[in-house]
Amino acid sequence: MSADDAAKQQRMRRRDDTVDEAVSRQVVQAQRVVFEDVNTNEDAHLVIVSTRGDPISAKRISVGARASKWLGHMSDQFLQTLSQNRVASSSTSTISTTRKQLGMSNLDFLLHHGAGYTL
Repeated sequence: MSADDAAKQQRMRRRDDTVDEAVSRQVVQAQRVVFEDVNTNEDAHLVIVSTRGDPISAKRISVGARASKWLGHMSDQFLQTLSQNRVASSSTSTISTTRKQLGMSNLDFLLHHGAGYTL
């Protein structure tokens, strides 16, 4: 192989590498999820999470009083665990708060509202 042929091959490889890098950057940008100007009311629960590791951009996110927000990257299993824990603590505190507000005993509460169901 001549020196000219070797030089041409090297230039072609560099060009291929450059094209591959450009395509890779475009794919990453295409998969980016963008959230802007997100507002929630009181007692809201806002979740902006990627379980696959895709890039997330969140700007100007605001929540109301007693609201919670989860932002970022986490595994699906961890997100499921957090959600289950939140539902369990939320329903327990809601029932307790309702009982206190109504001044009801457990039996009165069950007779008035029913036993409910597990989510």
